Amino acid sequence: MILNSDLIRAEVLNQEFHLLNSGAIKDWLLNQDLLSQRDIEVTIYSSESFIKERDTGFDGTAIHFYSPSASINELYTIFRGSEHREVSDWRPKDWVYNLLGIFTGLGKTQYEAARAFNEEVTNHILNQTIPPLRKIGMGFSLGGNLVQTLQLIEAPFEIVFTYNDAKPSVYQLAYIDTTFQHEIELHTNQVLDPFSLIYQIPIEGLEKLAHRIYPTEKEFIYKLNVNSDLLYAFHIVPGFMDVGHECLLRVRKGQRLREVLEDIPPTFFRTIREGLATYSLLYETEGFDALWEEITGLDAKTIEAIFRSIVDYREDGFHPGLLKEWWKIYTHLFGSMDELYNRLPLFTTLLSRVWEHAPTFLRLLMSNNYLTVEEYKQWNESLTVIRGHMGGDLDHGILEQDLWLSLLTSFRLLKKVMILLFEDVVAGVQAHDLDSLIYYIRKYDKIFL
Repeated sequence: MILNSDLIRAEVLNQEFHLLNSGAIKDWLLNQDLLSQRDIEVTIYSSESFIKERDTGFDGTAIHFYSPSASINELYTIFRGSEHREVSDWRPKDWVYNLLGIFTGLGKTQYEAARAFNEEVTNHILNQTIPPLRKIGMGFSLGGNLVQTLQLIEAPFEIVFTYNDAKPSVYQLAYIDTTFQHEIELHTNQVLDPFSLIYQIPIEGLEKLAHRIYPTEKEFIYKLNVNSDLLYAFHIVPGFMDVGHECLLRVRKGQRLREVLEDIPPTFFRTIREGLATYSLLYETEGFDALWEEITGLDAKTIEAIFRSIVDYREDGFHPGLLKEWWKIYTHLFGSMDELYNRLPLFTTLLSRVWEHAPTFLRLLMSNNYLTVEEYKQWNESLTVIRGHMGGDLDHGILEQDLWLSLLTSFRLLKKVMILLFEDVVAGVQAHDLDSLIYYIRKYDKIFL
């Protein structure tokens, strides 16, 4: 195997984000003493050259090493992780797919693009080389989810390596794989039409059935994760599957965000999934712009114009044409504010679920040191007072003193918790980064043999 260690594979994944060409990757591999045979041909295939359908946000790269004289014919297919935004525009399609395609399960656009890319590159290479072809799948973050899901359903690779992956979910597998969906329907004696009925099925039964359908220990999936990674915290959420063989770098004693998520009632996550299901289907059928406009009421073209004007300003500075463009954006943007107001029920619905589970959340925050015992008691008492006044008839709209003090106490403690949560999320995001992962691999020297 040319890329024969976790460190080398992680560094290649990191460089793939920078859109390497064949010459650059070959020079780098030579510098790493990985290509002792200098007649090895290295070819890079980009998903942009193979996927011509609607832009789903999927990006991938295939690296082919070929030397008939040395009996080398290896294809490393890389599924790229989540980008902060797409290279071409402002739309965070990767993150929308993370939420709607993986968490709710009602999404397969990036999966289908990944499968098509793998098939087309494989066929292209088989037509030009002497078999056998050794195929290795690799992925980081979202890419780790895509390559694992593809391997579970179709097993196109000899071996798969993932790093700080987003786990596959039982909902995602059921939505993509009609065979698994049929087994669920037979097992529960009900037709999943609409598919969102799946959320009513006890999650333990779905996970047990999934592990029976997919031989997760025999699919040669090897995973390397850092326990301080943000995605590792969300691995504990019900519905995500443990597959393959995991090597965990324990760079911290624990992660309190993961511990909070572990104790949240499964019914809360079920409610959120049900609420997002409609938007998942809209995104699948009509794309990001339709989803954006449905949720916010703001014209996606207006947001794109803002993005383009910022790029224009950075590149060319201020000019009269830019002022005219800003005025056009202003008139379109504020003409859409009424639509934005009409979309607020979506957010109030989510907040109502948080409010419903507030006592449970407060206990979790206290047990994981986001609140002291005294602060927990104060906040709980304040919520009791606020609930007592809800729906009541306040005297001429003037807040009573106990309600006013309870609101102030709640906002003060909420501010403290949000700051601590934000700090933990930032630390988790930093640990998720490939540069951080490479640092920890070097430090701990954990290598799959």
